Amino acid sequence: MKGVLGEEPTAGAPLRELLKRRIRAGTAQRALAGELLQLLEDERGTANKDPRRSLLDPLSDREEAVLRYLPTVMSKAEIASEMFVSVNTVKTHTKNIYRKLGVGTRTEAVRRARRLNLV
Repeated sequence: MKGVLGEEPTAGAPLRELLKRRIRAGTAQRALAGELLQLLEDERGTANKDPRRSLLDPLSDREEAVLRYLPTVMSKAEIASEMFVSVNTVKTHTKNIYRKLGVGTRTEAVRRARRLNLV
């Protein structure tokens, strides 16, 4: 899409910054804003190949460890036992994973993580 004078529009940088601010603020549309930002970055050619960097708020190492268990049929208690942590710790990591991925359920988290090549 061309601007009024025929040059390329310059809305990309301000739009990316607006989306980043909205995601950091914890908007209810965090997942959508993240996907839009990712599309803008891909189009701009600056998308990083590291899947962890595709999230504005990257998962911690322990959250990634919990995320790898989510596609299994293991309960939170079983995951906690495998990781040598409490069930409450697994619940906290799971809640953080859901927030960072912009999802509400375990199934959605697994689906989104697979799309982002995190699992």
